[in-house]
Amino acid sequence: MSGETGPSWELPVRPRIVGKRVSTPVNSGSSILSAELRAFAMINRKRVEAGLNPLTWSARLEGVARLHSTDMARRAYFAHRSPSGKKVADRVDDANLGDWQAIGENIAVNRGYPDPIARAVEGWVISPLHKSNLLARSWTESAVGVAIAADGSYYFTQVFLKR
Repeated sequence: MSGETGPSWELPVRPRIVGKRVSTPVNSGSSILSAELRAFAMINRKRVEAGLNPLTWSARLEGVARLHSTDMARRAYFAHRSPSGKKVADRVDDANLGDWQAIGENIAVNRGYPDPIARAVEGWVISPLHKSNLLARSWTESAVGVAIAADGSYYFTQVFLKR
């Protein structure tokens, strides 16, 4: 057809603003760690089902992942790059995790689901790019960081690392 110019969509602006900035502290404690470990276990089950080795939990990567989730929740954005321009490699280097060969990251945000943890993992599994990260043979260690914003939104960050 003449006159068509292609898709009428535009790439979203990053970082995407998902709500108002919150000044109240984001939930923390044993319930957050429990959510992180549950998401991690679900991901490792998917890896084993695909014939891959499970990932090793890294408490140091957990700190990096949780910090990014908390930052997104507090500042109400959703992006791999923070508003200050930091990417996952910068955050891992800032945490002095030492030498690494490859790094990856999956993020998710959701609100209003009865099981936000399962929803985040399900979303990663049905997304081809996120799933390829989850099932990459090269990763050896990983962690999930979770934060809950004042509006009830759950923010998830999973960091993958190969040394």
